[in-house]
Amino acid sequence: MAVEYEFVFLTPTGSEEKELKEIFSELEKQLKLIKAKITDQRDWGSKDLTYQIKGNEQAKFWIWNLDVPDSADFSSLYTYLNRNETIIRYLLLKSS
Repeated sequence: MAVEYEFVFLTPTGSEEKELKEIFSELEKQLKLIKAKITDQRDWGSKDLTYQIKGNEQAKFWIWNLDVPDSADFSSLYTYLNRNETIIRYLLLKSS
């Protein structure tokens, strides 16, 4: 049985289209490893940050809705997200 998650992440506002495609492609690969399916992708646009994060005063906000199997192990995804310097911040929430 699949569980719904909301995945919010921030990228630098200066990222070019090519760089964003690479980020998305790598994220999709990581999500496939845990057998997650992306059901929706939205661009929330650029926003000012309350405080600097990794030297950025602005960031582009993205939200992806995911269907993830109950048995998914998120450890490889978390490792990737924590080591990736182009993703400023992320939040993965189980939807109710």
